[in-house]
Amino acid sequence: MTTSHLTVRRFATAGALAAILALSLGRPVVVPDSAAMRDLAQLVGPGWVHTFAGTSADALATAERALTTPRSARPDLSELEWTAVGPATARLFRGLVPDAGISGAGRLRRPRTAEPS
Repeated sequence: MTTSHLTVRRFATAGALAAILALSLGRPVVVPDSAAMRDLAQLVGPGWVHTFAGTSADALATAERALTTPRSARPDLSELEWTAVGPATARLFRGLVPDAGISGAGRLRRPRTAEPS
């Protein structure tokens, strides 16, 4: 059976990136069930992310059902675009290390120097 679905057997960061890459190419994905994949499914819209729990046979059955699942012409990846992810990432880093020398649009501040004695 030939399919345009991507099956990610073991889910890790690389698996998430592979799933997002496949979605960006307009390909539905079949992935192991996890909270992250359920979140991705909600993010991109119905019919794009299909999860399974269990064996390879479960993955295959899920992929076969996915072939007939209605979906939009393209997944909604707008929340994964740089204009959304970039500022959110910068805010996260600023919150983790408030005085890390980052200000404005990522410009570095000059280090504070000690006053001469």
